Amino acid sequence: MVAVKTFQHIAVFVCAIALLSSSLGADETGNTADKNNQSEEGAAGSGIQRDAATVNDLVEEWRATHPEPRQPDREGYFDSAGARLYYAIHEPSESTAITNIEEGTHAPENETKTVLLVHGFTADAEINWTLPGVTDALRTAGFRVVLFDQRGHGRSQMSDDPDFYGLPMAEDAIRLLDHLGLDRVHLAGYSMGGMI
Repeated sequence: MVAVKTFQHIAVFVCAIALLSSSLGADETGNTADKNNQSEEGAAGSGIQRDAATVNDLVEEWRATHPEPRQPDREGYFDSAGARLYYAIHEPSESTAITNIEEGTHAPENETKTVLLVHGFTADAEINWTLPGVTDALRTAGFRVVLFDQRGHGRSQMSDDPDFYGLPMAEDAIRLLDHLGLDRVHLAGYSMGGMI
């Protein structure tokens, strides 16, 4: 049931982005330029030219019309083989509360109620999971939610070295679980996060 609700929230998020794009005047190619005011040179272009609207602009517009997301109960950074990565933990809502985890302690009785969310490419944990309400839906259903910004995303360390990415990104998820002392969790990934 929780998985169905989670996927419903993801679908709502995708629809919200589509609606937001259409409200900015985007056509099916994602072009948000005003067709009535395009120069001949712009009209003859590749069709991928966009207004100054960036992902951050879209997120800020979305935030202006939606309530402020709940802040994590705990957040911080962990070292993953030399990479400094950001993570956040959202505890279940009070009506479904379970004992908080402590870093480095193994607590099997808590692990079945923990879900690790792995975001997609060019996003971060907040954009992918918290803003669309997925984190709160899982909290309300009684899950502790653990999420992190993957290498090169959000508040985590970035690098120009191609070897910094790839397989180490899958190892980051395992290292986060080790850092938190968790042996087993439910795992959900979106887009690139699903491949991790």
